[in-house]
Amino acid sequence: MIKNFYVTNLNAAPCDDGSIDADSDADGLCDKDELRYNSEYKEDPTKSQRMAGLQFDPYNRNSFSATLSDAFYYKYIVYGEALPLGCTDTADSDSDLLNNCEEQFLKSTTPTGATQKWTEAMGQDADPFNFDSDGDGFTDFFEFMMTRNKSSAVDFNNLAQQYLGIRLDTILIEHRNWRNPTNAIPYDGKLRFARVNAEGQICYSYQQTVLPLYRTGAVSTVKASGNSNLAHAANENVILISFIQSPEKDPNGPGELRFHFQKVSASVNQVNLNLRVDQYQSYKVSTDARVEP
Repeated sequence: MIKNFYVTNLNAAPCDDGSIDADSDADGLCDKDELRYNSEYKEDPTKSQRMAGLQFDPYNRNSFSATLSDAFYYKYIVYGEALPLGCTDTADSDSDLLNNCEEQFLKSTTPTGATQKWTEAMGQDADPFNFDSDGDGFTDFFEFMMTRNKSSAVDFNNLAQQYLGIRLDTILIEHRNWRNPTNAIPYDGKLRFARVNAEGQICYSYQQTVLPLYRTGAVSTVKASGNSNLAHAANENVILISFIQSPEKDPNGPGELRFHFQKVSASVNQVNLNLRVDQYQSYKVSTDARVEP
């Protein structure tokens, strides 16, 4: 069973002014915001001190640290939130686009999972071996990138929160900005049950007509946290097509992440999505995870 299926432009982030705009390095911070931070924060003694003479670079995910992307340092610079600075484990064990150090930052004192059993097995931080630590159908990276909230990835119930009358799960799937969710052209992806084939497998169809593209600066693999999937040329966008599938016998249990990165020019009028899921990469939640499959 497919728990969630979404197509999203990784080079489009929610901006501080309530818009969605270019995010060349896919760190969850708009390019225009990163440039503004550099000028505004140097006038603030506390924020300037925390920046330690460095600056936000909209074309480098790791302007401040090789182990933590800029969105995490933003939380420290602006709010003084503690960072796992002693961590050096930059592996992405669960393929969710967060390294294991970044997973340590995502935490809640009252984590909640998809079931009572799931909640009891969760720690207070994100699980480095489970791409969806709270079992809500959205990856840890995507929840943090879209909300910049450290507890989102470990809070199953937060999807019911409303912003100007729109639920957070709708905001995520339609790639809106939670600050002003009505100020956006919402994605209109539709996943539909199609049939059950001769092997007993559930088959689906998918259609999406809205996928805004943005002019971006080039980002090399080195400046994309070493991830070649996030590197791209100037005015190119990285589209992530992904879904979580779980077994029919355990629909609320940990499952498998299937994903594909597709790079498209910002000047094209039509994007033909690769929906050949047999060509996608995959990661199954391992027995090392706190909530075992």
